[in-house]
Amino acid sequence: MSGVVSPESFRLLQRTLADNGGMVLDESKAYLVSMRLGPVAKELGYDDEEALVRAVGIGQPGTKTRVVEAMTINETSWFRDPSLWEQIERSLIPQLLESARTLRRLDIWVAASSTGQEVYSVAMLLAEILGSDFDKWRIRLVASDLSSEMVERTARNVQRPRDEPGTVTRPPQAVSSTRSARAIRSRANCVRW
Repeated sequence: MSGVVSPESFRLLQRTLADNGGMVLDESKAYLVSMRLGPVAKELGYDDEEALVRAVGIGQPGTKTRVVEAMTINETSWFRDPSLWEQIERSLIPQLLESARTLRRLDIWVAASSTGQEVYSVAMLLAEILGSDFDKWRIRLVASDLSSEMVERTARNVQRPRDEPGTVTRPPQAVSSTRSARAIRSRANCVRW
């Protein structure tokens, strides 16, 4: 249990996160209450985390969204969870491409994408799997996240197709240079927000 908020407020926070973000906050993660909600309480003018959580409980405008967003993980990385990406590469993407082969149109939604490395990882896989056929497809990737701050940050870092150039963080050296080079070249055609 968190020493920062009362047991009643901790249970309210647990329900709020589950109902509004699908998140589970158990006692082992109680330390996050102070770490993540302390700055929000200060920013919104509350004395402490307890007062902030109580404001959520009485429906104080704007508090619930800020609390839920502050408690999101916001963790992202290139090809995070290698065994999952292996399944995506060997099974899911080939199945999707086969089912869309006639129209050569593919729409993929990547939820909980934080700052975007996951959606770029999908773009890299598609570019690698399709190879020279990539330009013959109309591929649209849509990334979303519960945190509006993460969505805004990602949107600022995306180079929009045939639009104003932006900045894009390149994958780390752990990602093969062939895979990342193809994705960097082709991302403007397939990543859209």
